[in-house]
Amino acid sequence: MYYNNLITPANFINGITHQHPLAKAVLNQAMEVFSNNRVNLEVSYNGKDFKVSFTSPSESVGDNMHMDYAGKQWLWDSCFHIISLAEKNPEFVKKEFLALLVAQREDGFIPHMHHWFKDGQTPPGWAIKKGQTKFWRDSLISDITQPPILAIALKAIYDSTKDLEYLKKTIPPIVKFYNYLHEKRDPDKDNLISILHPWESGWDNSQRWDVALNLPYNNGPVNRSYIDDKKKEIFLHNASLNWQEEAIFESGKFDVEPVDFNVIYALNMAILADLCSVINDNDNQNQLLKRSKDTTNAIFNIMWDGQKYTDIVGKNNIPSDIKSAAMFYPLILEGEIHYQSLIENFLIEESEFMAPFGIPTVSRSDKTYSPSDYWRGNIWPPVNYFICCGLANIYKKHNYKLAKALKNYIAVTYHLILHKEGFYEYFNPETGAGFGVKNLSWNGIASKILDL
Repeated sequence: MYYNNLITPANFINGITHQHPLAKAVLNQAMEVFSNNRVNLEVSYNGKDFKVSFTSPSESVGDNMHMDYAGKQWLWDSCFHIISLAEKNPEFVKKEFLALLVAQREDGFIPHMHHWFKDGQTPPGWAIKKGQTKFWRDSLISDITQPPILAIALKAIYDSTKDLEYLKKTIPPIVKFYNYLHEKRDPDKDNLISILHPWESGWDNSQRWDVALNLPYNNGPVNRSYIDDKKKEIFLHNASLNWQEEAIFESGKFDVEPVDFNVIYALNMAILADLCSVINDNDNQNQLLKRSKDTTNAIFNIMWDGQKYTDIVGKNNIPSDIKSAAMFYPLILEGEIHYQSLIENFLIEESEFMAPFGIPTVSRSDKTYSPSDYWRGNIWPPVNYFICCGLANIYKKHNYKLAKALKNYIAVTYHLILHKEGFYEYFNPETGAGFGVKNLSWNGIASKILDL
């Protein structure tokens, strides 16, 4: 680990506060990135006119523009932006949250992308190179969703504003979204949500999907183009079924119940239940609490394989062998009992997840571990955040001091990387080097980790 004049060795264990020079420097970087990536537009959709404001993942013009991100609103990116900015710019994030709801379907579905420039049917560059001529069904929105962290974002807004009328306005569509997941994304009715494409996980090219994609299993690095071919195959298959969930899951082409997606789902339903209580919506409060508990119990009972929490793959519900950092997400949940073995056998083990510059997405012992390749063993902002949420929860519930020290270590190393490398899309846990798109907005979540 490198040091600079902003940090001391003790900070890695004891942490830093918002008043620390490193924290201030990274926050200043974040606010500049947020400002540069801000978008305000007037759009028409389904015969209605809207004024939308949001933070694009990357710059929409200039040298750091990336066509997959520029001028587009991504579901979980926007939620992280809202969490990061709710205290500093509450009126803007209220608009950003509402923009996510503009094109919500009647069944409650909320897309993972809004193509506000109406280019949703145009394939991205990599897909065009592979011969694809059409992308989503609609020019404005995608046909898939993303990890459901909307309730956390809404809570951040309410905690900052105490705007009861805004809460009354936004809770019904958000409840509708979680109802959609319950009704259409649990084909085997085991209280665990399934995704129908790797993109829905947010972990696009992760080893977690290799078996489901029929990729070479645990046999050395896999070429990114080969992974893209497999994702395109799933995409075209789902498109041929008109993105109808029941038909897609019945086909068995791609059906994975991811640990992290389900933890986020359970956690957010509990948070949304609390928000429902604020507006005296007792029926939805009780229903959400029950579903949250049912999914939490399913995670503990079905996804625990005796050593770790694991994804469940396919219609035959096969536990995955992949040791991914998603195994640490259940530490967030009430009643988790395996925290000590998860932390001591995996998180702090150098042969597993304790890398020099932070926590990779997959174990360092995995034969396909490739720390510079997209989602094949990198450090990613959302993974950092949720692991730290889990560690903070364990410390608060059990006074387990190692959990607090690890949370501080992750927070400080993440701040150092951001300060030295810049706000890259992802980072190499062995070297700290940044990769992918520059000036990614969601790195602003680093400052919120200090609050945990």
